Amino acid sequence: MISREELMAKIERVPDERLEEVNRLLESFAKEEISDKSKTDRRTFFERLAEIEIDLPPDASQNIDLYLSGEKSFD
Repeated sequence: MISREELMAKIERVPDERLEEVNRLLESFAKEEISDKSKTDRRTFFERLAEIEIDLPPDASQNIDLYLSGEKSFD
C-alpha cells in the first residue's frame, strides 16, 4: 500500500497544467467515501441471503449434480 508521503511526492511531480484534473479526481474520491458511508447496509449476511430469489425446478435440490453436469436442463 502506498503511504501518504509517497502519494504526496507523486503529486509534487504532476505538471501545473494537470493539477486541476488531479484535484477533481481527489474530490471525487472524497465524495464517494462520504456517499458510501451514508449508504452502509446494516443487514446481516443471512438477511441479505434470504432476499435472493432463484427460479429452479422442484427437483433441483435432489438432482443438483445432474443439472450442474448438464444431464438435466433448467429449461
